[in-house]
Amino acid sequence: MFENFGFNLKSMINRLIAVNIAIFLVYRIVLSFVGIAGLTSAVDALEQFTLHHFMLSSEWDLVLRRPWTLITHAFFHRDLWHLLMNVLCLYGFGRITEDLVGFRRILPIYLFGALGGGILFILAFTILPNFHALNGVAFGASGAVMAIMAAAVTFAPQYEINLLFIGRIRLLWVVIGMGVIDFINIPMGNAGGHIAHLGGALLGWFYAFQLQKGSDLASPFYWLLDKLSTIFQPKPKNRKPVYRRMQADKEVKEKLQEEKVNIILEKISKSGYESLSKEEKEFLFSISNKK
Repeated sequence: MFENFGFNLKSMINRLIAVNIAIFLVYRIVLSFVGIAGLTSAVDALEQFTLHHFMLSSEWDLVLRRPWTLITHAFFHRDLWHLLMNVLCLYGFGRITEDLVGFRRILPIYLFGALGGGILFILAFTILPNFHALNGVAFGASGAVMAIMAAAVTFAPQYEINLLFIGRIRLLWVVIGMGVIDFINIPMGNAGGHIAHLGGALLGWFYAFQLQKGSDLASPFYWLLDKLSTIFQPKPKNRKPVYRRMQADKEVKEKLQEEKVNIILEKISKSGYESLSKEEKEFLFSISNKK
């Protein structure tokens, strides 16, 4: 059903969107039922529960007692507008990143963005004098979304997108502009949110930069997922032998594919994504789905 609207749940970006929407709907539906029932004390209890177990506190001692909030805060939204903005950005920019780095690396980038945004948020409230007397909470996918955008820019800085009222503009300038806006708005209100955006962008860029150098910081994450997947997969009864010639052919094919991908990414970096031919775009998309 979702494919008819361009929403393919085989895409990691779309899965992340679905999780964010599902959590928001469950939270709002439960809150509505409790409110309709007139259980004021239950509404307060639910708010306190989400505050303590899903949102990220600016106080280190609370975070050390609830370390999972470094991740869960990036999946939790309290109002529809906040959710809508993050979902639209995640869908629009996430598809670009997924084409460039592959299906498998999207979740690690999202989680790195959540961690980067959360850690910088806590550090700001701990170190900066203006925040010492304040207690804040962070929630929402904005930091994780900024990480995905920063990763896309790192791989394809010349990529162009169409923005309403602006027209075609390079993704690099969009991300830089959003970063500048976040920075200058820190004293104006929602300081924690703007700081979290910058932290997410920085860690997203760092992950992509290291990936370009051949180092995938998410390797332990992949190893853990592979180990977990083997637990639930039945062992094959009869294993077919792997012949050396077949293995050699496979290695040669993979090397040729890797060289072709590098050539295409170099072309994107110099001339933008739109400079690719139809065959090159299809090849890059097919390779990204195998990653």
